[in-house]
Amino acid sequence: MFFSRELKEAKAQEFINLRQVSITVQEYGLKFTQFSRYAPHIVVDSRIQMSKFLFGVSDLVRTECRNVMLLEDMNISRLMSHAQQVERDKLREQAKENKKARTAPSSASVPSSRFRQDQKGKASGSKSQGSVSGTRTYLTCPKCGNNHPEECLRGKEGCFGCGQSGHRLPSFKQVQGGNNGKAQSTTSAAPTGHPT
Repeated sequence: MFFSRELKEAKAQEFINLRQVSITVQEYGLKFTQFSRYAPHIVVDSRIQMSKFLFGVSDLVRTECRNVMLLEDMNISRLMSHAQQVERDKLREQAKENKKARTAPSSASVPSSRFRQDQKGKASGSKSQGSVSGTRTYLTCPKCGNNHPEECLRGKEGCFGCGQSGHRLPSFKQVQGGNNGKAQSTTSAAPTGHPT
């Protein structure tokens, strides 16, 4: 097959600029091998070829592969295979860490014993103030020590469900359940400022 000088130079330039960006090590290795044919003057021996390969590979695997490249019996084929294995291992490790971060509750997401004690005899644990909501994390509240996205209600008078005074959360839930999900104020049932 005949290639014009311009095409060979263009392919050699592609080889010089080749980097593993948004492709796998395997795909990068295939392109590296393909384009290196157009630039034999750049990869004159196996050490230079391996160095050029590592120069373009992602940071994810570069460090571990540099150390392996120093082995006496290492060649480009073995280095590419090792880089693919390192990439698979690193990606698997990252996926596992990401899954843990999404699914594992932090210690602050478990209701404190004080909270469970406050709710004794009531809807126990129904108002957990967790630190993780989906992928969002909240800072620890200096007032109560829990993690929550909104204003801390510790020390506030009134219902934590609707914000009105005259009743507390358990009463609000009973009222809400009896009115098809619509909250009803019970301020007339108890004196203002003294929630029941």
